[in-house]
Amino acid sequence: MEVNQQKGDGEAAARGENPSRTCKLPAGRVVLLVLVGLLAAALIVVFRLSFDKIQMNQTIKTLEEENEALRRNQSDKMCLKWAKDWDQYEEKCYYFNFIKSSWNDSRRSCADLGSDLVKIDSREEQMFLNKRLRDLMVDDEDKFWIGLTDSGEEGRWFWVDGSPLDERFH
Repeated sequence: MEVNQQKGDGEAAARGENPSRTCKLPAGRVVLLVLVGLLAAALIVVFRLSFDKIQMNQTIKTLEEENEALRRNQSDKMCLKWAKDWDQYEEKCYYFNFIKSSWNDSRRSCADLGSDLVKIDSREEQMFLNKRLRDLMVDDEDKFWIGLTDSGEEGRWFWVDGSPLDERFH
């Protein structure tokens, strides 16, 4: 048996191969094993990245919810600063001034309070204001200004923040 092995080793040496370093697996199987290993590693990386993304999305959602709660809490406190003279609806505070004045003077009064004339952003807000004003308006002459003007161009209505009137709300 030793003779054959030495002879086999001699033939491997004659071909330039190191008999102690030759692989008994065919080349195709080695390539297949390497590819399977790379595929397994890629799957591990993909699953890890997916897991990290899910965790990141959950963290972002939690932070957004906390931010919303803080913002709501802050807006609640904002109206409480001014006590009974201010009404709150959702995230906005409203002050109803009974002093008769021009639109420009009313806007200046609002600015003095760190505010501006109202901009109505939804049908619900408009309904809130309609109800609140019905409660406040005693005489037919009672009027309130809102932050809508056509002073830039007659017939083209814009809110005090520069946005155009949304026709759905009138």
